[in-house]
Amino acid sequence: MDTYCLLQTELDQPIGINDLEEAADATVEIARLDCLGIYRDIHGVIVAGLSHADALAFQRVLAGRGIATIVLADEDLPVLHSSYQVQRIDRDGDTLLLTDAMGQVRELPVDALVFLAAGFFGKVEFKQSWDLRVDVDSSGESKVVPVRKAWEEVELIFRLDLFASREPHRLNLTLTKGSALFHQGERVRLRDREGVAAFMTAMAGLLPEERLNSQLRHPDQAHVLRSQHLYENEIRWHFERFIAADRTQRSG
Repeated sequence: MDTYCLLQTELDQPIGINDLEEAADATVEIARLDCLGIYRDIHGVIVAGLSHADALAFQRVLAGRGIATIVLADEDLPVLHSSYQVQRIDRDGDTLLLTDAMGQVRELPVDALVFLAAGFFGKVEFKQSWDLRVDVDSSGESKVVPVRKAWEEVELIFRLDLFASREPHRLNLTLTKGSALFHQGERVRLRDREGVAAFMTAMAGLLPEERLNSQLRHPDQAHVLRSQHLYENEIRWHFERFIAADRTQRSG
């Protein structure tokens, strides 16, 4: 069965939990208990995986509360290219020099860039360890038993994605706690928030604002998203809006 998603018309569009709960009541597939999670994860895509009937019902209720949305088949939401990772980015005139971990340098003309995205997000990692514990049974006999401890840790990640009109169509630089990237010969580390902000500002200067994601437009207001999925949802949202605008222009 085909499934559908609802998209925001604007990223800063105000949508409250009460709005979502009222819309959920009109659907079969969404419960009010789901709405807090939906609210926390709105970032271009409001909700996905709905039947067409539920998507339209959800949209009608939100429209009645003054919130315009877009219904789109999930399969029509743009799929992002696989990414090629680099560690160093330098600018030489109108050309970007991108160097990977093996020292291979790729040249990318600035005018081949079509979109830039950057931001912080968390990555959940599941950890476990084994300890030994002494148990005493009902007869008083003791024995050593292994005990597993499991927990979650959230790793902070910074990422920059460059989308280009030529292959490779997507390149990225990624920062974690133990890594670094290099820009114009300067080392940038995750703990150096001022350095990361300066790097974002420099990258934002490569393209007009409409070709940047929200965190690149306002590096000083960059916040941590809950997952890479949300970070990429915004990119998909921008690409869908570009496609829709081009379609409208062609038909006009």
